[in-house]
Amino acid sequence: MLFDEIYFYKRAAYKKWLCLSFGILIGICLAVPTQIFLPSLLYAKYDRTGLDDLAKATFGDLTFDDITVDELFIPAFSYNYHKPRFFSKYFKNLDPGTYDKPLWRAVTASGSAPIFFAPAIQKNEYNRTESLIDGGVICNSPSMYAYFHAKFLLQKKGQIRVLSLGTGEPPLEESKTEHDD
Repeated sequence: MLFDEIYFYKRAAYKKWLCLSFGILIGICLAVPTQIFLPSLLYAKYDRTGLDDLAKATFGDLTFDDITVDELFIPAFSYNYHKPRFFSKYFKNLDPGTYDKPLWRAVTASGSAPIFFAPAIQKNEYNRTESLIDGGVICNSPSMYAYFHAKFLLQKKGQIRVLSLGTGEPPLEESKTEHDD
């Protein structure tokens, strides 16, 4: 019985070496592209000082109390605490230690798209450091979140206006074909 098992093992040994060689070849084929593209995923593509400087120059020392609209909703995501951060007048009054920030800080936190910019590092009133990244990580449609936030605050039917700023798309042009005449 033992001799039969040894015989079958030795007879199938070339198959094991063939499978091992094929596995090593696949590993090498996957390792080379990973080594090339992995550094581009680990480091930010652009320096965030330009983003911070532009936001500081645009908004200065404005806070949520200084804006004249009833409510402003800026989504971000706390990477190290795995929690959404919705900067608004409502949340600033609810938890001033976390949300009472200058407007430029909320804007740069919301604009810190992973891969493109490093996270916005902020300390709050509780001396906790947060790494804030783009709010699109958790809410792909910030307009929808802003709408539900407004519905929650109004608690009644009323007219809600949403201004959604984004990168946009070029307008579609109609193409004429020879059959359109």
